[in-house]
Order: sequence, then structure tokens, then C-alpha cells
Amino acid sequence: MQSLYLKAKEFLWTYLIIALFIVVILVVFSKYDIHVFINGFHSPFFDRFFLSYTNVGDGHFAVFLIVLMLLYSFRSSLLMGTSIAVTGIIVTFIKRVLFYGTPRPITFFKGLYHLYIVPGLEPNEINSFPSGHSATAFAVFLCLAIIVYPVWVKYLFFIFAVLVCYSRMYLSEHFLRDVFAGSIIGIMTSCFVYLFFEQYGKRIWDASVLLWLQKVYLKCFNR
Repeated sequence: MQSLYLKAKEFLWTYLIIALFIVVILVVFSKYDIHVFINGFHSPFFDRFFLSYTNVGDGHFAVFLIVLMLLYSFRSSLLMGTSIAVTGIIVTFIKRVLFYGTPRPITFFKGLYHLYIVPGLEPNEINSFPSGHSATAFAVFLCLAIIVYPVWVKYLFFIFAVLVCYSRMYLSEHFLRDVFAGSIIGIMTSCFVYLFFEQYGKRIWDASVLLWLQKVYLKCFNR
């Protein structure tokens, strides 16, 4: 636990502060008012930006990072891969079993308010809670914050995760409560997976493709 705190305290403390602020917003304002407020801010630049950036929270980007992490450390790649897989299972169970059919903004506001929809986007209509993209983003970027050492990069990773969450609301794919719940799932999953690996990890997980290639090279050419 201490190791996790030392490696990711900047990310976690920043999240805690923002989370407390979000809780107050969710208590004071209705999801109708919150989403209408967010939906009122749009521009052609941000339409294009968030339409593309929201993909950072999907599975393809996550798989790319998992493969890339193999070059650095098998352990790091396994940490991220397991965190994302468990996060996906939890989100899918909640979304399709516990809260199946929860209306997304486009359905919720039908006949109540004319939402601005980003051109070229066809919003989903149901299974709003929780946000899978937000869960994946926080799982991924918390893992990166644990792995990477420079403090300023940890804060940058936090911003990247928050932008994914905001993109889901900007595109009217989710409400604030959806992305908030998703972020909690992503963070808790990555923390538990990290603690599990710390307790039961093996040395081989700290190897990497580059280290193995280096050993092969030394054996072949330094006789």
C-alpha cells in the first residue's frame, strides 16, 4: 500500500480533490441541469478534437499501450492489461446486468431539450451507466502514473484521463454521474491489481523484450 501511495500520490490526491467537488455538484444540481450546462459550450475545433480524443478511452488504444509496455517491462504490461480487462468485466456487468437500458442523454432529453450533437456523431441511446471509456481511461493513466517517475508527467496523465471523461459528456454519450462512476471503477481496479501483483508478483515480470534481446545479443556476439 505504501509503495502504491508513493508512486501515484500526485494522481490520487488530485483525483480526490476533484472527486469531492464533483460530489457536491451531483448533490446540488440535477443531471438535467448539469448536462444542459455542459452542452451549451461547443465550437468547431473542440467538436473535431473530442470526436477524435474520446477514442483514447476505447479498447484499441489500450491494447496498443499494453503491447508497447512489453518493451519496457512484462510486469508493467501485465499490470495494465489485467487492470483494463478487470475494469471491462466490471463495467460490462454493471452496464448490461445491473443498470441495463439506462437512457443516455439523447434518449433522456427527447422531447425535453434540443441537445447539440456533434456533426458526424450518432450517439448511443441506452446503457449509459457507467461510462466504459472513462473507466478504461482512468485505469490506463493511473497505471502509467504508477510506472512513470517524473511528477509533472503524473499530473499530465491525470489531465489526459479527465479529458476522456469530459469528451463523453461533450459528445452527449454520458452524464456526469456516468463518467464519475466509471473513473471510480478504473481507479479502484488498477489499485487492487497493483497491490495484488506487489504481493504475489514474480521476478520474471520485471523483464522486458528489450532486456531479453540484449541478453541474446551478448550471448551471441560476446563470447
